[in-house]
Amino acid sequence: MYYLYILECRDKTLYTGITTDLARRLKEHNTAPQGAKYTRVRRPVTLVYASRFKDRSSASKAEAKIKNLSRLQKISIINTTPMKWYKKQLEKLEKTSAAKKEKTEPTTKSKTPTIVPRTTSTRTVKPAYRSPVAESKLSRPKTDVR
Repeated sequence: MYYLYILECRDKTLYTGITTDLARRLKEHNTAPQGAKYTRVRRPVTLVYASRFKDRSSASKAEAKIKNLSRLQKISIINTTPMKWYKKQLEKLEKTSAAKKEKTEPTTKSKTPTIVPRTTSTRTVKPAYRSPVAESKLSRPKTDVR
């Protein structure tokens, strides 16, 4: 099952994409480095449209059609399509993420947070290695042999 989705970014621009797991992809767009470069600098993003497809080919074709639409046409699609089925899935995601959060939280909380200072890198960059054979080929004059 593939999903076509449209996200609204913080600056009110629209982003269109496809995925196999809508909840995971939305989370990636908002938090992880796997989010698209476009949305990484426009966080937070919110899901405004989603539709299901049986295979990747049909989802990709629909994505291409939507990407060619004007902003007004995309907004009219967003406003006329209900997403009841996705809201149920989003509720399930919130419940599971809350349960995972409870499991991962430590039982004893320290009163002061630990701050780890950043260290600067002392690594030096080595110049590119050139073999003596490559150097001789570069310095040899070209001769025209016919």
